[in-house]
Amino acid sequence: MLSRAILRQLSHHKYLRKDWICDTSSSMNMRVQPTFRPTSLYSTSKASKLRNKATTMQTLKQSSVKPTRTKNTKTPLWMRNMHAELMESVALPRSLDDTRTDNHDDLSDTVLSRRDSVDQDQLVFALCRNFNSMSVEEILTEADLLYMNGISSSVYAQSMALYFYEMMDVLQLSPGQIVRAVFHVQQLWPVAVPLMVELEARMEGSLPQFTMDQVAWVCQLLFYGQHRFKSMTLVDAIGKKLLNEFDTITPENLPMMMKAFRYSNYIKVSFYKQLGDLLCSNKYLNNFSNAGQIMHFAFVFASVHITHPKLFKLVLTRVQELEQSPRMKDLSKIIWACGTLVTTETEHLERIQAIVDAVRTTISPQQVLRYPDNLMDFLVGLAYLDIYPTDLIEQYLGHDTIQMLLNLDSGRSKFVQLEFLAESLTIECPKFKRKLLSEAHHRELVSHLGHFRADVDMKLRKPMLPAIEALRDAIGEENVHCCFVLPHFKTTDILLEFDQTKKCFVPPQDKRSTNELNSANVKRIIVMLLSKAQTSYDDRPLGMLHCKLRQLRTLGYSVVQISAEEALTYTLMEKKDLQDRLLSHVSRAVDHRLTRHREED
Repeated sequence: MLSRAILRQLSHHKYLRKDWICDTSSSMNMRVQPTFRPTSLYSTSKASKLRNKATTMQTLKQSSVKPTRTKNTKTPLWMRNMHAELMESVALPRSLDDTRTDNHDDLSDTVLSRRDSVDQDQLVFALCRNFNSMSVEEILTEADLLYMNGISSSVYAQSMALYFYEMMDVLQLSPGQIVRAVFHVQQLWPVAVPLMVELEARMEGSLPQFTMDQVAWVCQLLFYGQHRFKSMTLVDAIGKKLLNEFDTITPENLPMMMKAFRYSNYIKVSFYKQLGDLLCSNKYLNNFSNAGQIMHFAFVFASVHITHPKLFKLVLTRVQELEQSPRMKDLSKIIWACGTLVTTETEHLERIQAIVDAVRTTISPQQVLRYPDNLMDFLVGLAYLDIYPTDLIEQYLGHDTIQMLLNLDSGRSKFVQLEFLAESLTIECPKFKRKLLSEAHHRELVSHLGHFRADVDMKLRKPMLPAIEALRDAIGEENVHCCFVLPHFKTTDILLEFDQTKKCFVPPQDKRSTNELNSANVKRIIVMLLSKAQTSYDDRPLGMLHCKLRQLRTLGYSVVQISAEEALTYTLMEKKDLQDRLLSHVSRAVDHRLTRHREED
């Protein structure tokens, strides 16, 4: 039951007036129903003026949730610190005792001293039903006070989100209020989604009034709530603002923005190039004291496939300079990023090798068994660069670790990476005699990877079908195969075999060994139609493609690479022109001029 003494205390709260609850005495004994319907909390008189929102509102109201209360100490430390900074610009209500100050601690003491006797659900209910009598600042301040006093009410946050969404056309929101609104509703699903779109629009219209730290907080909160920016115009404006006001952002907030840019798939080459230059200037990375912060810069550049060798050199250097030993999670992402962007410059490789040596002394079996996916990312990144620390593989990728990798949940699954590493060791490390996967593990892995099919990939990549049809018509259908030539690379290629004695193509034999090929004087040719996803934005092969080319050549294949730009034109070309183009490429690989199998009369 809601204590009347506490009500008297709260009635002096300048934002919770006594008249809000004095006329609801009958509700003192009322219990909140299990399914809370926000439709009863505020007037919907303006709903008729917002007809375009009717369907959304109905859906959201039906998704309301039960009241819940949790201690805010369960929230991440960065959120508590962020909220404390947000509250520096908020005028909290004065407490009952005039001798007490109006700071947050005194107000918390007033409420918390008798919190056990307060029916908090009814307190929240009383607040929610009076939204129409409150200003935006009052509504947000009550949310702040609930949070600061350890009362995390999904009912209040959801009701606030619905109210703001319905009344958005008439509300005035300052940048600070937008940030606080995002803070309190970002984890509500699906209630927060339409409100976030509205808040993005408000933010876009008032972005010059935001500080860079406020923008960074919004980015971090959206990422934490798993919301992507819906407006790429806003993201682009944020990017421009960051470049122009780079000196004003608190360095610790910058990695927050990298998370949101990556999650929202923001790809603008000029932005990342300029950002990389700014990070390289004035030893900016020295502002960061742990690898977790530095990792985000390497990770975002690799995720959007944009190279910046100077930045990666500084990232690797700074990680080595840190006094505190980096977490394996952070090192694995940094090495994966280096491998993905193929940072093979000598200075890069020297620093990467130093990191590998450091891992040898700091890694433990307990770390590996708890987070085997981190070790897998680390080893795959190194494999892209043709670095195989076989001692680490021998020591830490045993039967138990393999089984744990196979049992990871879907969000952390490493099936493709595990197959890649096992097959790559066989090709590039012949002296590594141990078979990484047992027969049982191999069967289980194959069952998980069954959805990768060459025929499906071939159809999804539009240039493949016209190229295959053109070659089959030119040199014979039986002489052209399309398949995963190396099973651990899940992109289809065209496989040809050319008999150099008879000067003609022969049907490819998938099981034929390299020795048999040499003795038969048969040349194996891979026609590889590249896609944009396989290269960086300056047309350099990414780690997977770089490694694939290296392994194919190790096995004796001749590789004909066709750029993504050229491949895209194949869907528009006449068949005869396409045949001539493809045969011209293959002729250089076999050192013999080729003509169409079916010449015109």
